[in-house]
Amino acid sequence: MKDSVFAMLDSHPFGHAAAVLDVSKGGAGLEYCSTGGCDCDWKRLDVISSDENFSLRKLPIEIISKQLVADKQGNPPEEGIKRCGVKFHNLTYTQKALLDIFIKQNATAEK
Repeated sequence: MKDSVFAMLDSHPFGHAAAVLDVSKGGAGLEYCSTGGCDCDWKRLDVISSDENFSLRKLPIEIISKQLVADKQGNPPEEGIKRCGVKFHNLTYTQKALLDIFIKQNATAEK
């Protein structure tokens, strides 16, 4: 995934920002900063590409995995960087079509 792709979780101005690690037709991998006040029980996702000036809005999601990212010494902090996997569900026809376009525009080859 290109470095210029990010997400806003829960589709509102006070949502939580996340880096998009990977996107497929089925879901996405995200990385975000966790704080004590964050319940991280998101239901919607906006995906935005700043390079392509393209966005997908209000994608319904279900969180399927969450984990803390260990620090450089391998110790997981109480608060810090987390990764999560989300599954898209009940996408509209238009959301599916736009997701296909988004994937084609933003996919990068593995080295």
